[in-house]
Amino acid sequence: VIETTTVTFTRIDCGKYGAGTKIVFINKWGAIQELWFFLKTVETTNSKSENYQRNLMDFSTAGSPTYDTKTHAVSTFDKQAKNTISLSSGYYPEWTNAWFEELLLSEYVWMVRPKYTDPTADEIVPVNVKTSNMVHKTSLNDRLIEYTIQFEESFDYINNVR
Repeated sequence: VIETTTVTFTRIDCGKYGAGTKIVFINKWGAIQELWFFLKTVETTNSKSENYQRNLMDFSTAGSPTYDTKTHAVSTFDKQAKNTISLSSGYYPEWTNAWFEELLLSEYVWMVRPKYTDPTADEIVPVNVKTSNMVHKTSLNDRLIEYTIQFEESFDYINNVR
């Protein structure tokens, strides 16, 4: 006989740090688990591209060749970008260290955030955990236990699939 237990957490918004960001992941038992990150949030966009320089001389005109000064001599192609979000967990008790360890080991992670077009509605975005190591914190050594974890969106900022 397999027993199942439902655990319900009621999160009370503290108001000082905002509503927070919910991270949903599949834990080591194959269950969906939620973690709230409600302190500092830093979002960065990293882009990369390739450039080439081209000749802008026009030899087709009669007389002397002309040089177009209004066209880019150095052209950009293969422009790519990714968003990275760094979230601070807030203060958790020492026995929750296993939750953050399972988050780092999870292959399936999603972030629940407000939509850019409609902030009153939420959207679920697939993310990858970019942070690869973790020091297990204790209340004796660290006083307040708080983790900062980096997440990278699992899709390109510019949709370049054609």
